[in-house]
Amino acid sequence: SSGINAEWPLRPGDEMLQDLHVLMEDVKKKSVMRLKYDGLSFDTEEEAIENAMNKYAYYQCFKCKKAYFGGEAQCQADAGDDFDPEDLVCGGCSNLSQEVCPKHGTDYLEYKCR
Repeated sequence: SSGINAEWPLRPGDEMLQDLHVLMEDVKKKSVMRLKYDGLSFDTEEEAIENAMNKYAYYQCFKCKKAYFGGEAQCQADAGDDFDPEDLVCGGCSNLSQEVCPKHGTDYLEYKCR
């Protein structure tokens, strides 16, 4: 189990928690898409989410604040936690690629819109 539960009750005024919930749902969606891209499937959506959340590492872009794929969780765990948060920049904000998919924008350039 990932130990992360994004299903907590939100109260009015909990904007920070709401932002976290939205980010978490985005990570779930993107990680399950990554599973499918990698050719992996599971019997239930819950199994797919749990496995994807344990398998992949997602980070929040320092610039746009959206989640982006950062590799496999095991590789990231081996690398440690010593990094500059300003270095966490998604492909859409990195200025390394000026590509924009007409259907998906810059969210999935890394693997979906090749």
